[in-house]
Amino acid sequence: MAKTKVTPTEKYWKKRQEELEKKWDKKSRAEIEQELKAYYEQSLAHIEKDISVLYQRFATDNGMDMAAAQQLLTGKEYRVWRMDLDEYVKEINATGSSELQRELNTLAMRSRITRLDALRAGTLKEMARLSEKSEAALKEFLKSGYEDFYYHGLYEIGKKRGLQGAVSLVDGEKLERILRVPWSGKNYSKRIWSNNAKLAKVIQQNIIAAAHRGVSVQEMTRDVRQRMGVGTKEAVRLVRTELNYVQNQAALHSIKDAGMKFYRFIATLDKRTSTICQAHDGDVFPVEEAMPGKNMPPMHPHCRSVISGCLKGEYKPQNGTRIARDENGKNVFVPASMKYDDWRAVYVDKKLTLEEWKEKNINGLASLTVNVTKDYLKQAKPREGEITYEDGYSRSEHKAEIDAAEWLHKTFGGDIMLLQEVNEDKKKTPDLLWGEAFWDLKTLSTEKAADTAIRYGLKQIEANPGGLLLDFVGEHLDLKALTSVISQRLRRSAKSSVDIIVVSKGKFITALRYDIKNKRKPPRQ
Repeated sequence: MAKTKVTPTEKYWKKRQEELEKKWDKKSRAEIEQELKAYYEQSLAHIEKDISVLYQRFATDNGMDMAAAQQLLTGKEYRVWRMDLDEYVKEINATGSSELQRELNTLAMRSRITRLDALRAGTLKEMARLSEKSEAALKEFLKSGYEDFYYHGLYEIGKKRGLQGAVSLVDGEKLERILRVPWSGKNYSKRIWSNNAKLAKVIQQNIIAAAHRGVSVQEMTRDVRQRMGVGTKEAVRLVRTELNYVQNQAALHSIKDAGMKFYRFIATLDKRTSTICQAHDGDVFPVEEAMPGKNMPPMHPHCRSVISGCLKGEYKPQNGTRIARDENGKNVFVPASMKYDDWRAVYVDKKLTLEEWKEKNINGLASLTVNVTKDYLKQAKPREGEITYEDGYSRSEHKAEIDAAEWLHKTFGGDIMLLQEVNEDKKKTPDLLWGEAFWDLKTLSTEKAADTAIRYGLKQIEANPGGLLLDFVGEHLDLKALTSVISQRLRRSAKSSVDIIVVSKGKFITALRYDIKNKRKPPRQ
């Protein structure tokens, strides 16, 4: 499918998917890959111990005596060995590699066994044990990866677009079906067992060949260690490929469950990116036609590409809010800035209701952000005081700031000094000294723009905070939405009490105060 223009909303989704992929790549390296490497090291240690025992019994100055190595186990040794092997065969009877099971069963049923056969059996048993542990660990890791990608996908889509229905919970049965899919001929489980069965066969062959050559125990163990190293790398590659598969399946299902019909292919473009992923970067495909390896990641082992939703002009977003469903299935509007953890607590984990969340968050924010419009109007002394300029102030370059100072003076009065603009450590100085505190002017055209404006403004006035003057120049001001954005940003970023004055087209709209002590104070003039 031909590439289409990426909308701002889609850029947002793209960024979030890339961030999530990087997070799980880091998590994979730190957790599951280290766990698997430890399992392989443990298995290697057991095999090396078995080799060492064999050599300790039969090694000579010239190497192993093969005639001795081929001798039968003693009756007591055989009984212990047989019991141990029979029990282990029972444990893996319903799982794992048929090839490994067949060999272990053959050895277990033999009435005569040589010491080399015992070493072979020990290697097979150890590789089967390794496969069991690796499969169990990887399964849990892949499940957690799927859930995180799925719920994050629904949340991010809902944040910008609005969900089309209630949140679908990830049930264990559905996830099991996803993991069982042989998307590239085999699923993760069969690949683990198949890879380790091949590894076991190679190690066995090398051990027998080395014994016949009469090599030293050091040389034999060094060869086995090298082969196990290759197996470890294969396991790591498998982890990353399978993780990419479940992550993209989760993203696809979240896109589909949100009512969207298309997804966009996103390649990680760097020197390691494959030509096939480069060629697909930016391509848009129908959700119903998604097929891993053809038009959807993973396209190859160790693939890092991801997918995100594609609008194709089918949606017009709501300002300040997004659609969700409450526990009764009714459409409700929640703040677009609702955090993921809160969203999941309400809609996925059901730890609290939407109303409980609102009480805890919306009302909690409001309790710290109070309306002081009446206080400002009551204490206003229009045109009292004077406007002055700091030495070196350039009037020609700061018309907007001068206009703002004159408006404040005309509306509320007080001594105002316009401050020279200086960039200190990449941080601009405030625009005004009103009374005894710093103020800064921020112009915005949308309610959402207030979030960034306040975040930067707070840094500029933090040395002696007075407040921020927000000059709204957009066509239509949604005061409720703006108040919500202001309250939430102040809650996250304000380190001390601060006032916000909102102006639109030269008209005083409202004055809000973030009161860190929750006590009303007079305007700082």
